[in-house]
Amino acid sequence: MSKKGDLAAFNQKQGPWVWKDTYIFVVDCDKKVIAAHPIKPELVGQDYASLKDTKGKNFFPEGWCDAAKKPSGIWIEYWWPKPARRRAPQADVRLECGRDHVRGGRRDL
Repeated sequence: MSKKGDLAAFNQKQGPWVWKDTYIFVVDCDKKVIAAHPIKPELVGQDYASLKDTKGKNFFPEGWCDAAKKPSGIWIEYWWPKPARRRAPQADVRLECGRDHVRGGRRDL
């Protein structure tokens, strides 16, 4: 996924990578930014180290990119705002390595 066009489908809210409360987003570990996000496009290009969940915890822990490159990937639990809800539900994300990017899939717990 070296071309920006390769990420277009990951930015579509009604695209193939979104299903109910679950979606796939893409992180560029080399540039340390969110590369694609179908639900919150304002996150694209943002430094992922600056992201915190609604309880103030860093969304991506130290060393997560290296862990995501392992065959087993990594699971991260967090609290993330959701439209139409007063309180942020607890959710988790599975991160695993692609060729040039790390993919993450979110689901509510």
